[in-house]
Amino acid sequence: MALVQVTVPYKENYDYGIGVDLASSSPMGKVVEGAISGVTGAGGATTSYNVERIHTTSDLETKLGIDAKMSYGCGAFAGASARFSFAQSSKVQSSSLFMTITANVTLEVQSIDDPSLTAAAAQLASQPDAFAARYGNMFVRSVGRGGLFVGVIQIDTSSSDESEAISAQLQGSYGLFSGEAKTNFESVQKKYHSEIRLTVYHEGGPIDLTMKDITDAAQLYSMLQDWLKSFQDHPEQNAKPYYVALAPVVIANGPIPPNAAEIEHAQDVLVLCAKERSEILDGMNMMEFIMQHPSRYDFAAPTTPADIAKAFRNYQFDLDLVGSAASQAINDPSKAMTPADFASAAGKVYPQGVPPTPMPTLEKGLQGILAAKGEAMASNDPLVAALRDLEPAGPSRVGFDIGMAAVGEQTLWGPGKQAMVDALSPEEQMGFMDAANFSMERNRNASLAATGVKIANANPAIAAARKGDPFYILGFDIATGIFGDPALGALGNTLPGPGSAAIRDALHPAGRRGFNDSMALNLKSKK
Repeated sequence: MALVQVTVPYKENYDYGIGVDLASSSPMGKVVEGAISGVTGAGGATTSYNVERIHTTSDLETKLGIDAKMSYGCGAFAGASARFSFAQSSKVQSSSLFMTITANVTLEVQSIDDPSLTAAAAQLASQPDAFAARYGNMFVRSVGRGGLFVGVIQIDTSSSDESEAISAQLQGSYGLFSGEAKTNFESVQKKYHSEIRLTVYHEGGPIDLTMKDITDAAQLYSMLQDWLKSFQDHPEQNAKPYYVALAPVVIANGPIPPNAAEIEHAQDVLVLCAKERSEILDGMNMMEFIMQHPSRYDFAAPTTPADIAKAFRNYQFDLDLVGSAASQAINDPSKAMTPADFASAAGKVYPQGVPPTPMPTLEKGLQGILAAKGEAMASNDPLVAALRDLEPAGPSRVGFDIGMAAVGEQTLWGPGKQAMVDALSPEEQMGFMDAANFSMERNRNASLAATGVKIANANPAIAAARKGDPFYILGFDIATGIFGDPALGALGNTLPGPGSAAIRDALHPAGRRGFNDSMALNLKSKK
């Protein structure tokens, strides 16, 4: 294929008409001149933003505008760009949920409409080798001004189901980044008690954007709002060049490169190298995450932590080899070889980075994550904390924490929870079932129980009678929500019936006692 126009990130010393070497993206001498203008009737700014889940480093590179295929490999290996460094440091891997918030602001794009060679460049047009050495094979035709904002949210979830649920909650309701986004961030953190890590990359906008707490996703939302507002208030002051379009010099009557076929082959090799580099980074990131969190994983023979470390080192070897193959393609297009051919010529094996078999699973880690979540849930809920304190310290209390987090907001028992409890020790199973039964009873009657608490806080007589173990108190609150004062939100039933009886009969024995006592007290007060 012939050289075509490509879009690449802005680089220092890029300017209209500057020559560029396609393979290295290095700026050369000024090769083209011509009037610079915008598209007639297309002034103003364009703003776009979205929230999406990403699965690979390549996905993140696309968000950052450094997709090698789109830019035909231009500059993919010639110096570590800030965008690639950010993608690499984000350490995308499949054990965690990764989501991006991406925003672009583009002011009016201007370009050289009718490019022609400068006088100095025209004098060298008959000497393709000398021309390429001085001016390269591409030139900066247009410059996009504005800004780019990419926020990465890493959420360490306990299961694929939880990842899907969080992804749907965050991704599906952002719209125009209204206040609902902030609410959803806070809801996810409160509901799932997940470990969250936030990183941000931006070009353009205020230079003093910061987050006080990199684990608070709501602050990421606020940071983005400030960034967008800066362009609304002062677009010219906050805009900067953040991408350029490179066009082949031949469209300005420059010479066809003497080694055009070799250049095209070298670019194909660089695109392949960039793709394989991204895949290698995914493998490295996965091994590194397991190495850093071994307690979360179950290792099945013959795989050991040492095998994970070995795989990490092998991925590192592959990464270095791909970098060497790319460097050779840049330095001498005539010697461009794919990583596999480059390794074969050097007498090396490629690829070496392969996950061990069997790979560690998150079963053990799932229990640890759930236990931590359950303990956090108890710390924010006095009634749950009181129930947890009744469990003997040790396995029973650990099982309670796991059960509390495993049930979450669910209302019914199912095969998933049964499988989870079957994997626990007998002592852990007892605590798990106490937490699960309590949670499901409260979840099924959440509105009634909440109303009962509200009434107890407003009625000293109800509050005085509301004493007992947590199951008793829960049953008491549910009955108060049914038979209590309708002016305070209760249903206000004046007689027991089949509906309230069914609710009571589904409760724990202590809960049934609390229900009966509350029902009697509330009905007596109405006589």
